[in-house]
This record gives sequence, C-alpha cells and structure tokens, in this order.
Amino acid sequence: MNRRTELASLLAHFPAAYQPSQIRALGNAGGYSGAQFWQLHTADGTYCLRRWPSESQRSRLNWIHEVVVHVGCGGLHEVPVPLANAQGQRLTHWQQHDWELARWMPGTANFHQEPSDEKLLAAMHVLARFHLATAQFSGQTRPRETPPGLQQRLHRLRQFQAADATLLAQAVARIEWPGWLPRAERLRMLFDRVQSQIEAELSQARVTQVPLQPCLRDIWHDHILFSGDRVTGLIDFGAMRMETVAGDLARLLGSLAGDDSRRWQLGLSAYQEVRHLEPVERTLVGVYDRSAVALSGMNWLWWLAIERRQFENREAILQRLDDNATRLAQLAGGYSPCPEN
Repeated sequence: MNRRTELASLLAHFPAAYQPSQIRALGNAGGYSGAQFWQLHTADGTYCLRRWPSESQRSRLNWIHEVVVHVGCGGLHEVPVPLANAQGQRLTHWQQHDWELARWMPGTANFHQEPSDEKLLAAMHVLARFHLATAQFSGQTRPRETPPGLQQRLHRLRQFQAADATLLAQAVARIEWPGWLPRAERLRMLFDRVQSQIEAELSQARVTQVPLQPCLRDIWHDHILFSGDRVTGLIDFGAMRMETVAGDLARLLGSLAGDDSRRWQLGLSAYQEVRHLEPVERTLVGVYDRSAVALSGMNWLWWLAIERRQFENREAILQRLDDNATRLAQLAGGYSPCPEN
C-alpha cells in the first residue's frame, strides 16, 4: 500500500482542494518531539501534514491551535494556521493520533549558512510581533507571576547535582556512538564548573514576577525560515506554554547569535523597536540564556544515557553537543554574551 492510499481516509476529512497529487514523507523533519511530517502537493498549493505524538493532550493541542489562529488571523502571515476539516475542527483524530494540516511555509532555515544582520533584525521583529499578538490572546489582563521556566530549570539542575556520579558515568559509557564519550565527559566537567553559579542565579531569580503569556519556548534556528533576508515562516508550536517573553528571546538569540555579544545587542535592540522590554524581562533574558547553556548538554546526556531515549540523526545530536560545549566553556570562563541592562 503506497503512502497516498494509506492516508486517503485521513485526508478525506478535508475538502477536495486539499487532496494531494503527491506525498513526500519527511519523518521527524529534524525534530525531537516525536511528531511526524508529510509534504503534500495539492491543487491548492503545498501543505504540511503533521501527526502529533500519541501522548499529546488534546486539550493542550486545542489551546495551541487557538493561539496560532489568533496570531495568524491577526495579521502575522509568517505563521501557518491549521486548516479546519469538513467538521470544522483543526485537529483530526485518526489511527490513535491527532493530525493537523497547514500551509507549507516558504523559505529555508539557513541563518547559520548565510548569516546577516538583516536576517537577525527580521527574526527579532517577527518574534516581537508574535509576542504582541499573544499578549492579547485571552483579552484579559493577567496578574504578574513567577515564570514557570525558572523553577523548572532549578529543579532540573538539582536533579543533575543529586545524581550518583558513578552510575551516570557508567550509563554514559554504555553508549557506543563514535566520538560520544569524550564529548560527554567534557560536558560533565564543564557543568561541574558552572552549576553552583547557575543554581545561585536561578534561586535569586525565581522570586521575580513578570507578565506571562503564550510563548513558543522552542524558537531556534531551524524554526525560522528565510527567503532572502526576509522571514517567511515561523514554524513548530508544539512546545508553546505560558511563559515570560525572556525565555523566547534567550532561546532565539542563543541559537542565532551564540556568543557574539554584538549580535545579541543588535537583536535585543531590534526586538525593542517593536515591543518594549521591561527591565526585569531584560534581566531574565540573560538568566534564561545562561541556565540553558548550563543544562542543555546535561539534558542530552540524561535523555540518552539514563532514560535511554531513541533519536534519529546521531550526527545532528553530536553537533549540538559540540555547540553547547563551546558556549559552556565560555560560560565557565566567566563570559556571557547577553549585555547587561
């Protein structure tokens, strides 16, 4: 049975204009969430079919869709709004999974291959516009709250601190990827050098109260699509939660600018051309970035060695470990690219 026949009963939920003449399976499309993707060529253009992981909560997916529809219908055309099926629903349940169909966004995630200040400015402007739109999502003013990400990161850091070092080392050593072990040992050594500093910083910051709103939480290089110097796609909303905008800023700038302090300053200034940052939000950007640098590599070690998770594309994971180790070494040496207020 070919892919088109296999998916025919699912796609029958959608109008005839969206029935594909060609289907291309993309697997996880380079992601790690467990979602699967297909590119569909139809009479109405190109679309993306997404199968959410079976463990996804439908209520949360519906909330994500409500936010995306609000943003997309509010004029942010870089966002792919899920289509309604014949029953008027944006989620279609089929074969024990929830599925969505959305327009295929043009462009390429190529900032690292072809970086430019113009691209960085465009990305920060789009993120600021997204945040302006999601701030109006509920229509009500929410009380200021402590960002959940701060407590979650502090809990994760303490979990790593409390882990039995011998058992962790044994688990890490059981992974037999070429080049894995020296990377893992370096990351553990660098984490040990920064963990006390990051614990103190998170402990101090977790009493901070700021506005919370729907935030992307996984806005990084591969989720920003460019056509020339313009952003033409902002994709993948699976990690969206209520958070402080500082988390999104740290995630995107950490991914695009790395340890380039000039580009950090440029990016923050560009964002504030569209949306004002409160001083406390501005301070939290650095906290989120430094804690992400400290925890990222250890998260991968934990997922792979302790939880025994399986991921595609080992080379991509090893490259992410290398990138993290480079930034972690800078942090261990006392350097942070995020400028002070």
